[in-house]
Amino acid sequence: GVAPRLALRAISRVKVEGSRGTKLVLCQTENISATGMLLRTDQEYPVGTEFAFELALPGVDKPIRGRAKVVRTTFQRRERIAGVGVRFLTFEGSDAQRFTGYLDRLAS
Repeated sequence: GVAPRLALRAISRVKVEGSRGTKLVLCQTENISATGMLLRTDQEYPVGTEFAFELALPGVDKPIRGRAKVVRTTFQRRERIAGVGVRFLTFEGSDAQRFTGYLDRLAS
């Protein structure tokens, strides 16, 4: 059961906290679903890495914020991008409902 993916290129800001401090990285989404997103990035994040994200969706004033976990890295020969697939863990406040509503509008 993989959630349906929707092609969407949007800017996502990723905040990774590690032993060497906090690192902020701008990424671009390739696709999104109700459960996660594929991020184009040249940064390497091992499977299991958790981070805070801020997703700027087209036509939405306030970004969607939450936490996500890396579940896979891309296979560049097949997918032709460098990046990671992440699963959403939590959303801030009402952002889960706002995100679901956005996906519903995008899919229709």
